[in-house]
Amino acid sequence: MTPAFVLSPLFLTVLLVAGAPPPVLQSSSVAAVLAQRGALQLNPEQVKQLEQVESSLAREQNAAREELARPPDAPAGPGAPPPGKLSAGGPGSGSGGAKSKPPPIVRGSAPSPAQVLEQRLDELDTQALLKAVDMLPEPQREKAIEIASRYREQLFEQREREKNR
Repeated sequence: MTPAFVLSPLFLTVLLVAGAPPPVLQSSSVAAVLAQRGALQLNPEQVKQLEQVESSLAREQNAAREELARPPDAPAGPGAPPPGKLSAGGPGSGSGGAKSKPPPIVRGSAPSPAQVLEQRLDELDTQALLKAVDMLPEPQREKAIEIASRYREQLFEQREREKNR
């Protein structure tokens, strides 16, 4: 007689969780809310409004990525002064034409470009979420904030896992 193995549901859950890849996260807090439209009982008009907020957020995030990917000496866009040239109102254009000292250079504690981008994307995500939940009535608003909070916790955990690799 061969031994029979009995696996408890808890043991299976531990196996699945331990070996399972992290969940695939939505692209933003607003997208996470939209993914739960059924649980939130969003009507078609609310879905449309939130999709517009999400679309606008995606454009703003792409613009932030492009801006921060641009070399620091590259012009910001059409009409920007060439590198090394100052525009009107810049340093040295104060009263009497007296030149002011440039700000001191602080070294060592500056965030990396990746950290600056991450912070900017988080700011944009928060602004979009605030706009989105403002469109919802109170009961849906509370649930949407809970969903977005869970999303942000998972995003933070994912970032921490990636840092620890």
